[in-house]
Amino acid sequence: MFDSPFDAWHKSTRSDAGGCVEVSANTDRTLIGVRDTTHRTGGTLSFSIADWRGFIVEAKHGVFDR
Repeated sequence: MFDSPFDAWHKSTRSDAGGCVEVSANTDRTLIGVRDTTHRTGGTLSFSIADWRGFIVEAKHGVFDR
């Protein structure tokens, strides 16, 4: 087991019972962590701040909508 640089996790307000995610910034705010709320020990995806911001912009513009 290793110490995670992420500690203050926030659950998405759009999460439902079957598809929950949590996000957290590391202490120096250079990375964003994303994990599955229903399987918190299953691993964490890490993104740079720039990549995360780009993802959020694209998501808001419907790039990932089906």
